[in-house]
Amino acid sequence: MNREHINDTQLTLQIKKGNELAFRQLFNKYYQELVKRSYQLLKDEDEAKDTAQEVFVAFWNNRIKLPEKMEALPYLKRAVINRSLNRIKAKSRRKNVGEEALNYVGSTDDSPETFYEVNELEKIVYQAIDSMPEKCRQVFMLCRMEDFSHDQISQKLRISKKTIETQMRRALQIVKQAILKHKNLGLLIFAELLRVGMFLVVNI
Repeated sequence: MNREHINDTQLTLQIKKGNELAFRQLFNKYYQELVKRSYQLLKDEDEAKDTAQEVFVAFWNNRIKLPEKMEALPYLKRAVINRSLNRIKAKSRRKNVGEEALNYVGSTDDSPETFYEVNELEKIVYQAIDSMPEKCRQVFMLCRMEDFSHDQISQKLRISKKTIETQMRRALQIVKQAILKHKNLGLLIFAELLRVGMFLVVNI
């Protein structure tokens, strides 16, 4: 195996066959990136390292189930985010603090099958976002993707909070309609994404 020019898809195929050298190469390539991504959520370096290691262990243990043509990095990113959020959820439960957003995102497992179902539905959601009117899309992206407060959005776009609420409800309706057209892609994932839609409307 040519280690200099092999790509992630080829690495995944070799890992699927049980090639430990390919797995080590993938680990060395992305371990620090996963640690960094986990640390952004956990704010604890040791926990972030443990979480990244858990993701790679799960990747190896599930290697037989991996699709032959698969980009490893998107899967690994989702897995480390889910496991990091699961750690936060566990801490929240011990403190009797629950957050609906964490309950949703962390509830999706990191199996290859679930990854592809969620990935497909995410594409549908982002297509719905792209179809929104410009002002509606701006409000939605600032609120949900960049975590702006309504005050910050109001100042940035020079619109009222009432307009922000109206645009968010409009955006939610567009997203929900897009999901409803594709609910056959996986009933469980569909239901969970629909829950996100409900979260969006009650949390504006």
